[in-house]
Amino acid sequence: MSLKLFALTLALAHPSAHRGAHGDAVPRVVAQRLQLVLRANEVTVTYTAEVPQARVYADARERGEPVDARWLGELRGNLRARWNGVALELVEEAAPDAFREGDDGFFEFELRYRAPLPGEGGTLALSNGNFPYETSYFATEVRVSGDLVVTESTLVKFRDGRLREDGHDVWLKDESAREPSVTVRPAAFWERVSESRPLPERMVGTIPLPWWMYLAMVPALVGLAFLGRALGSRVHR
Repeated sequence: MSLKLFALTLALAHPSAHRGAHGDAVPRVVAQRLQLVLRANEVTVTYTAEVPQARVYADARERGEPVDARWLGELRGNLRARWNGVALELVEEAAPDAFREGDDGFFEFELRYRAPLPGEGGTLALSNGNFPYETSYFATEVRVSGDLVVTESTLVKFRDGRLREDGHDVWLKDESAREPSVTVRPAAFWERVSESRPLPERMVGTIPLPWWMYLAMVPALVGLAFLGRALGSRVHR
């Protein structure tokens, strides 16, 4: 891998790091990531903020507080979730590595939440209130369990049965990415899979029928044809 390609790979991994003339990373802005796992009766949310180390150290010197306690305390509680327009109570869970050193001059702060979902289908809307007055990069990754299908989302756009725009797990600077939403419904038996899959793969109409269903359709269609002929002959008698 050439040096130029290596630098490009790192820049894609950390979009908020500006590359200097010599390929060194110069962190500029915060990158924020939401990772959601939707199941039939609950949602888990993992929030990660990548903050330039220089900014964290400067803040720690000014305030004289431990880095992890200060920043995690500031980030905690600024995430809101609504299910069909009703506020959900996000219960925080311990993250095993809540404060860690990332790549390219960043510290990573991680918070995890869990909330029950009332009802089998509906719309989950999230609102990220961290760093509200700053330009940031945002990425949202959604995984949906096998018993749910996504019918609509702000992260992907389908037209004419095809995926036209895919903002799933992509770094965006658009402020609308602060408030992603996902609408789900219970999956029909032919749409169910045995594990959770990323959002685009669980969108309605994008999952092909299993091969055995196509085979089952053949005798069913033949049977319907014979039934139609039999009923038609009775009518004519």
